[in-house]
Amino acid sequence: MKVLVISAAYPPMHAGEATNTYHLCRQLTERGIDIHVLTSVGNVGTDDPRIRVYPIMQTWGWLELLRVRSFLKNCSPDAVFLMYIGLMYKFHPMVTFLPTLSKGLFPNVPFVTRYESAFVGADPSKTGIVSRLFRKLMVQWAGGKDVAYSSGTLLRDSDAVIALCERHRAMLLEEWPPVSQKVALIPPPPNLFIASNAGGMARERGRTRLGVTAGEFVVTFFGYLYPIKGIETLLRAFASVSAQRPEARLLFIGGKVGLDVEGGVSYFDEMQALKLAAEWFSWETATEKTLTALRPRLSDKVV
Repeated sequence: MKVLVISAAYPPMHAGEATNTYHLCRQLTERGIDIHVLTSVGNVGTDDPRIRVYPIMQTWGWLELLRVRSFLKNCSPDAVFLMYIGLMYKFHPMVTFLPTLSKGLFPNVPFVTRYESAFVGADPSKTGIVSRLFRKLMVQWAGGKDVAYSSGTLLRDSDAVIALCERHRAMLLEEWPPVSQKVALIPPPPNLFIASNAGGMARERGRTRLGVTAGEFVVTFFGYLYPIKGIETLLRAFASVSAQRPEARLLFIGGKVGLDVEGGVSYFDEMQALKLAAEWFSWETATEKTLTALRPRLSDKVV
C-alpha cells in the first residue's frame, strides 16, 4: 500500500510538527507501508531509506497548486494523509483545498487530515488581494457550499479528520458541525527515542555526558521554544526552587523552532539571556541520536 504524506514540516526542520510527521512515517513503514512524503524545499529527511522524501514545495501558495496536482497524479497513492496547521503553510489557504483536488483525481482514494492544532488555521486576510480573489474562484470551483473560511474543504471533503485533543475536536465541530460524523480523537504519543536502561547504564551514561552528579535532581523540559510556551514562567519558578533545593537542575531539550512563529527568534534569545543568569540551567539543542535517546533516562522528571 502506498501512502502519500503531505507536510510542510519534516526533518531536518526544527519543529514539533516535523518530528510528529517523521515518527508517524517511521511507524507506518514498520508496518510494511510504502511511504512517500511531499514537503518543503530543504526538508531532505533522515537517513531512513524506506521513506521517500520529495522536498519540492517552496511557498505552498496558489502558484504551486498545479505542482501539487501533478505530483499527486504521478504518485498515484492508495491513500493521502495531510498534516495540517496553518502556521506550517504560512497561513495560506491553498492547502485547505487539497482534499477536493485529490478527490477530483482519485475519487476512491481516502484522504485523511490530521490537525496538529485547531487554533491556527489558514487566514486568507493575511494574503494579498489577488490571492483573496483567487480563493473566491476556488470556493466556486469546490462547489461553494460548506467551504469554511479557515479550513476550506478540509472538513467537508476529507474522508476522516484527526484531532489531537478534545478541545481541538470541539473547535472543529464549531467550525463545521457535520464533521462530527468523521472526526476521531487520537492523542499524539511522545515522539522520543528512549535508550534501554538495563542495569541503569543509560542513566549513568547520560548524566556523565552532561556533567550531572548522582546527587542532583534533574527536571527536563522537552520541546521547542516560542512565546506561547511561557518558558519565562518556568525559569522564574525554578529560580525559587533552586534557592531552596540547590541540587535541582533544569534541562531544556529542544531549542529554536524552525517555523516562522511570530516573535519566535527574539523570544528564544530572551530566554537564553535569562538562562545565562543562573548556573542550574542546561540548554541542549544537539540532535545526535544517541544522546537524545539518553536524555529521558538521565532525567528525574520530564515535562
